[in-house]
Amino acid sequence: MKLFGKKAQPKKEEPAVLTLYACRKDGKAVPDIACRLFADVMDKIFYTDEDEFQIRFKDGKASTTILDREVNEKEADRERKMRSIAILKEKGIPFLEHLKASVFESECKIPDKEVIIHRLACIFTACVQSEFYTSGQFKNCREMAAEEIAQMEERYQISEWLSPEERDYLENPDKDPALHNRFGWRYECCSVLLWALSMMELNEPTEICDASELGAVMWNHTFDSLMETAVLRSRDEILDMQDLVLRYDWACVDARVHHKEVPMLNSDIVFEWHYALNWLVQADGIADWDRVTTTT
Repeated sequence: MKLFGKKAQPKKEEPAVLTLYACRKDGKAVPDIACRLFADVMDKIFYTDEDEFQIRFKDGKASTTILDREVNEKEADRERKMRSIAILKEKGIPFLEHLKASVFESECKIPDKEVIIHRLACIFTACVQSEFYTSGQFKNCREMAAEEIAQMEERYQISEWLSPEERDYLENPDKDPALHNRFGWRYECCSVLLWALSMMELNEPTEICDASELGAVMWNHTFDSLMETAVLRSRDEILDMQDLVLRYDWACVDARVHHKEVPMLNSDIVFEWHYALNWLVQADGIADWDRVTTTT
């Protein structure tokens, strides 16, 4: 199939989530600090469980979740943070000096190459279906998408690896039209996984990926040929990228909360990169694709 490469539509604005970390023994002090920081824009603050609380803002557009953490930061984690900050300074992107990594080296568990390729194929298939619906070029979208889904099944055996949300979307594409745009943006997740497999480089975080470039890889390979061709990047490379994108996302969330712009970043792109990278490193111990979080 020749992909259209149509530019995705901007996402609807979703509530921003800003996450701060504090050690368990000092957790009770964090709400007081947060209240002072957000006094002018905060609506209310409440605990969601014993280790977590949320701040809801007056405009209804943002909430803040505060979590605690007991894993110790090592020198390698601190060095990674400083490398990220050096890049942010060079690009003129705001950053939070004391924001720790969302996953430390000791916590990181990169999936096997086989798992990454199957995950990539499932995401890509949902993207392809979404493009039929959002392109405005087809009347028989469901039938045409079904043909491409069948080809992806033949090439990558996706039916065994689809997440529940992906399966529901592929089987019921007309249930919620808003999902077409949501899954269309997942092309950015595909670009991250192809980057992790050394099959392509990532664009700047202001430039939407080219769907036809992704398609040139996916449609010219099968699972077996991609297993043979792809080379999984090192854990250090993946962790470095994840840490940098975490800080990109913090800048985007901070800008949204304070009604500012960060012209060096596209928040929609950064969100998808963050999502895919958090899955790759199993941030917060989450390996389930549908349950990945992108806390900052």
